[in-house]
Amino acid sequence: MPNTFLSTVEEDAHITVPEWRLHKVQSPIALKHDETNHYDHFDPLEFHGHWDQGGDATLSNNGFTATLRFQNRELPVLVGGPLHEDQYVFEQLHFHWSDDDHSGCEHIFEGQAYSMEAHAVHYNKKYASFQEAADKHDGLAVVAFFLKATDDDEHPCFNKMTEAVKKIVKINSSTSVPSDCLTWIKEEAQCKGYYTYQGSLTTEPYTESVTWIIYPTPIHVSRQQVSEFRSMKSTSCEQHNIINNVRPIQMPPAHKKLDIIYARSHRKNENKSEVENIEDVPRWIQSLADREPVHESPININISTSTEIEMPPLAWHNHDLPPKKMKITNTGYTLILSAKWHQERPYISEGPLLGNYLHFHWGRNDAEGSEHTIDGVRYPIEMHVVLFKANYLTQEAALKEKDGIVVLSGKNPAFQILIENIVSVQKPHTSMKLNPIPLSYLVKKFERDYFLYWGSVTTTVCLHYILWLVSREPIGVAPEQVDELRSMLDANEEPLQGNFREVQPLNDRHVFHVCPSGSKYATLLALP
Repeated sequence: MPNTFLSTVEEDAHITVPEWRLHKVQSPIALKHDETNHYDHFDPLEFHGHWDQGGDATLSNNGFTATLRFQNRELPVLVGGPLHEDQYVFEQLHFHWSDDDHSGCEHIFEGQAYSMEAHAVHYNKKYASFQEAADKHDGLAVVAFFLKATDDDEHPCFNKMTEAVKKIVKINSSTSVPSDCLTWIKEEAQCKGYYTYQGSLTTEPYTESVTWIIYPTPIHVSRQQVSEFRSMKSTSCEQHNIINNVRPIQMPPAHKKLDIIYARSHRKNENKSEVENIEDVPRWIQSLADREPVHESPININISTSTEIEMPPLAWHNHDLPPKKMKITNTGYTLILSAKWHQERPYISEGPLLGNYLHFHWGRNDAEGSEHTIDGVRYPIEMHVVLFKANYLTQEAALKEKDGIVVLSGKNPAFQILIENIVSVQKPHTSMKLNPIPLSYLVKKFERDYFLYWGSVTTTVCLHYILWLVSREPIGVAPEQVDELRSMLDANEEPLQGNFREVQPLNDRHVFHVCPSGSKYATLLALP
């Protein structure tokens, strides 16, 4: 989609003309990252007071949803981002869900529906009340958060909400909740990237007065926590539960303009740091995440034009220790190997970054399969080892931060220990437990001679600020082992082949060759 709103942007990097806010459509809509305009110059979107303690908070059942309101306190305020100089006052937060865990959200992101969607509704402070603001073109701002039901443990902060839901089963009932009951949205709300567009309320009277702000990464809660909302009654006779309060996706009329913006907050007074010694290089690499525009992965890595750079060698720790549990899963898109660890988890230094899982990409034949290409050459398989920074405790939290995720990429790692068990996960959404083995059996350690750049996740969920480390040295594999991967079935019960994303434009980003040990004009090192 061409960028249609930049004509309204002045040199101070703010949208100053309200024309964009007149491009209203009915909500909810389906979001696709590739169809959005990218805009990197909003001021940071700031939440003031949303998870503070003090005052009172009440959760109510109005027969349609569970609604949270604050009393006897200064109400939270939303400022910055696409809201310009206006301040938006918190009115209420409510939830949407359905009768299953796969269709309870209103907005759809990259074709993916989640279990629930929470809406934090705010009104423009320049109007005296929510009622006065509700029909104004700049009257409302709604922040949307996706919630995904998983088999994991309960979300401890979200428990404040679910415990209260148990007390408002009857229609028109209310209960008090802790005043800091919104801490479960804090991590997501501090993410720098979000989607925004001009739309409508998704409940009557459907007025087109909303600036929508949508965070794409779902908050993980347990299936039981989601189920508690379905116990709420919609009628006084208590014969009917609230099991589907989702408005269907709305298609914009042909004459309506749909401008969806992928926004990223910028930092003021950014100064480019000069690298004076090798110890400063990692800090400078991290600073590029703030200065470079958002870019996609995978890319073609041209060795001869990459920038040679010296860095301290990667140090690998605990990769020889077996995990507590290990399983492989056919997701319908790829083969994932996941593990649960004892206290000693694998990590690499310069972070440190905790190992989480690895997955594979392959093609229809041995001439394709890898996502990254080296000097234009594609290889049969590519493995991704995803690691997150220990400071963020979970992968989901790390995905929201620019220094949170590192992906190690290697070619052709289809080892027999996995291949022998593929027959048990040929069907989509099936898993099989494996006898735990150390990651060192599968992941070839590399300390030097690798490629490094800032990019994105290459799967169906578009997340950015991913630091890629691509090994230069391939790992050998037999053709018949690759054929076993191609025997798996996708979500449509078709052979799972060609699950790689096409190479994306390099544009003006930095691509580094870290501590090269061979000729820049040799595509890859010889097989060991």
